[in-house]
Amino acid sequence: LANTEQEIHVEVKVFPSNLSWIFTAVYANPRYAERQVLWENLSKVADHQNKPWIIAGDFNEPLAEEDKFGGRPVNINRSLLFKECLDKCNMVDMGFNGLKYT
Repeated sequence: LANTEQEIHVEVKVFPSNLSWIFTAVYANPRYAERQVLWENLSKVADHQNKPWIIAGDFNEPLAEEDKFGGRPVNINRSLLFKECLDKCNMVDMGFNGLKYT
């Protein structure tokens, strides 16, 4: 459907049921200014589609301090902007299985 250097959007169609949904693969830029462009793009996708939607990948922005190990502390203002984007897109963090920080 669309792609940028940080995201790829595809429509998945399941035959013969004719069910379809959106899948977005993300690899967010390590630079904050570039990630803001991603948050804006995801919000636009949310505004223009009404199908079930899964987003997966590396967002390069922790939502909470426990999502990070070492380095600089979490910037709460940037985390809140990321959370605002996820809320606008009606996204829920599904968690993970396996080792943390891999």
